[in-house]
Amino acid sequence: MSSEQTPHLILAADDSPTMRLLLEDILKKAGFRVILAEDGLMAAELAFLHHPDLIISDIEMPKMDGYQVSRLLKNDPVLVHTPVIILTSKDSSGSVFWGYQTGADLYLIKDFQPEELTGAIEELLLKYRDRRRILRSAPPETVDAFQILGKLNGFLDSQLFETTIINEINRVSVSMTSLADSLGQLLPIMDKTIESHLVGFAVFSGEQEISLCIHAARPVSPRTLELFQFATLQDLATLVNTDISDYKIEVELLGVPGCDSAGSPDNGELPPHSLYSIPIRAKEENLGVFDVYHPQLDRLPAASKQLLGKVAGHLSATIHAARMYDKIKSLSIIDGLTQLYNRRHIMEVYKQEFGKAVRYKSDLSLLMLDLDNFKKINDSHGHLTGDLVLKAVAVTLKASIRNIDLPGRYGGEEFLLILPETAKDSARVVAERVREQIQGYPFKTMAGDPLTITVSIGLCCVSDLENPGNELELVKIADSRLYQAKRTGKNRVISS
Repeated sequence: MSSEQTPHLILAADDSPTMRLLLEDILKKAGFRVILAEDGLMAAELAFLHHPDLIISDIEMPKMDGYQVSRLLKNDPVLVHTPVIILTSKDSSGSVFWGYQTGADLYLIKDFQPEELTGAIEELLLKYRDRRRILRSAPPETVDAFQILGKLNGFLDSQLFETTIINEINRVSVSMTSLADSLGQLLPIMDKTIESHLVGFAVFSGEQEISLCIHAARPVSPRTLELFQFATLQDLATLVNTDISDYKIEVELLGVPGCDSAGSPDNGELPPHSLYSIPIRAKEENLGVFDVYHPQLDRLPAASKQLLGKVAGHLSATIHAARMYDKIKSLSIIDGLTQLYNRRHIMEVYKQEFGKAVRYKSDLSLLMLDLDNFKKINDSHGHLTGDLVLKAVAVTLKASIRNIDLPGRYGGEEFLLILPETAKDSARVVAERVREQIQGYPFKTMAGDPLTITVSIGLCCVSDLENPGNELELVKIADSRLYQAKRTGKNRVISS
């Protein structure tokens, strides 16, 4: 008789002799073969030995309860394909919930009708029919009580490890930190999750901006590090099906120890099967990817990759929260029109820079800028043209200064530019460059007509102050020099 013609084998576990006899009678009358277990430990032993087609288990049993039996078997690579019915007199919502959490497929109260039980069995056998072929091809495993308990302890250890990793990830999520800080905290956690040489995130951090954060657990060659960065970015591009070659990429290397030149790939490529990537998604949005590099990744336990899959949702939630934090923070400090710092934040930054300049006796220059005849532009061409001009001025301003310089919108058509560690002579060079760049910029109205814009600038340096104890005094002097530039003809820089 073929295996398809052989009656299905059902394992029924219950500590009540009466219940075991009842189950045996119902199942045999329905045409099933039956093996019985009087406790949870015996049920697990018989499951590994006989590979039954379906398991029926009571909850409250000696040695191992039904929850433990279900969890143990559902986490075995072979018996995971065996459907489990939890059968008990408990009907509380907590018991039902926990029964399903153990991996059980169905939860039945013991006052069932025989046809209700057999109907449920037939449905589950049909549902698992294709997956059961794996079970039929697997050899039986003879295990004793000590081995069963060892498997259970191993499973509980893995569950504790998984829970610990998830808790650490969630702790990052609730800490309300920036994306950069969150990625920096997540990478060491993920390095614990799977044995690796390199782990990394490539995450969209803004409009055409990517944060690439890499953590190395052991020495790697510069070439290996370079190839891993490239591969991670390629995985991100593949995920979103977009060319990211023009994107701004911020790279941060964490915990990268001394390089091992001996580990450099000879053929200029990473070894085959050495990379593993999981997508980071929140709802329908692709946030980024998490990549792992290990030269022999295919030889690592499958459970490690499975754990990555289990924590992927928590990673996504944490990264999504960090991006939202950055977005909300940006809205609170960035002027929506010009994308420069708003007045409140630029003044906070200025106070910090002023304090550092006074403390360390270093140079600090301040430029106050005001667009000439801006009211006429709004009156003649409309406020939409005025908005276009302000945006273009902001872009020109940022293009005319160094990375350490700090621009902000002070109010209306006024801008503030902080130049740290810059003496007056150097600051005047910057001011003239800004003035010339704005004057030469091809501004246009909403209708597309050319427009010439000029700017007046007041410049002041910390060295101009007799008493540098009051940071607002520097702002007042820069402001008075700005209006002096206005009164003396506009389109000029006044620095004294």
